[in-house]
Parts: sequence; C-alpha cells; structure tokens
Amino acid sequence: MKNTLKGLPMNLQLFAEDAPAEQPEVEVEETEVTETEETDKPDADKIVEKLQKRLDSKTKAEKETKTQLEQALARIEELEKGGKKSVKEQSVEDKEAQAQQAKDDEIAKLRQQIKLAEVTQQADEVLKESGLALGKDMLTLLVNEDEEQTYSNVKSLISFLDEQQKQWEVKRNTGVTPKKLENTPSDPFAEAIKKFK
Repeated sequence: MKNTLKGLPMNLQLFAEDAPAEQPEVEVEETEVTETEETDKPDADKIVEKLQKRLDSKTKAEKETKTQLEQALARIEELEKGGKKSVKEQSVEDKEAQAQQAKDDEIAKLRQQIKLAEVTQQADEVLKESGLALGKDMLTLLVNEDEEQTYSNVKSLISFLDEQQKQWEVKRNTGVTPKKLENTPSDPFAEAIKKFK
C-alpha cells in the first residue's frame, strides 16, 4: 500500500499543547511529503533523523528549564545560608533539607520516567509512519534513556528487518518449477471428442 499524501503540507501546530510562559517557543519546519519509488521499504537513516529532530526540540526546552531551576535553587540556598542559625534551627533545617532532597529525588525520577515515556511514544509514532508497527515489549527493548542509544537501536532493528526480508525473498524465489505433473487429470472435453471419433 503506497502513501498518497502528495504535496500536502502538514500543520502540526493544530495538535500542539499550550506551552507555559517559561518555555521558549521551538521553531518547527513544515515539510512536504513526496512519494518515491521505494515507499514500501523504510530508510533507517531518515527514520532515525526524524526521531532525532523530534526529541532534540523537546530536550532543548527541558535543558533550558532545568538550568533555570538549578540557578533559582542555588540562589535560594545562598540566601538561606546567609544568616547564622542556632543548633536547634540547624537540625530542623537539616530535616527539612533531607525531606526536600527526597522530594527532589522523586521529582527527578518522575521526570526521567516522563522523558522515557515521551521518547517511547515518539519512537512508536515514527516507526508506525514508516510502516513498522511494534508492540510495547519491542519498544521497551529499543528505547533507552540515552537518546543516542535509542537511535542506534532503531537503526539496528530496521537494518535487521531489511536483511530478513531480503533473505525471505531469496528463499521464496529459489526452487524448481515442475516440468510435468504426475497423475494430472485429463481434459474432459478432449475425452468427449475421443468418444465420437
């Protein structure tokens, strides 16, 4: 089945979520989908490149937000450490700091899970667009916290599937066509004519 989206520009901003005021806007290039001769075979480099573009735009915004958060936390710590505290106040502060550290660790863990889920979703969408529908178990094998590893895994899977398809085609096309079939039924019309001769 060939893709019939000739020359239709896609406006993906219709489906975009409203971005908070803190996050900078990311420029999105509109691309035009064109039909090629080999639309049945996915190109691993193009698929990985498309996935990489999607993830890079999200990670840039996340990194900027993270650096702003770290700067703000550092400034808060400087202001808090400015005054001298008694031993009781310090122990209370230590308990609060431990509680805050536990919260920060939990937040970091949840952010990591969200990022992993987003990468998984983006990889699934890109692979489905290229004609490869994978189950959740295969996606968990492909997707990794490290984006470069994810790109490498997707590329390896596509090359593996292409190689398997070539092997199946060779196996399917090899063989011998029978010259004459044994025990072939005779033509009933020819037998009817023989009776009248």
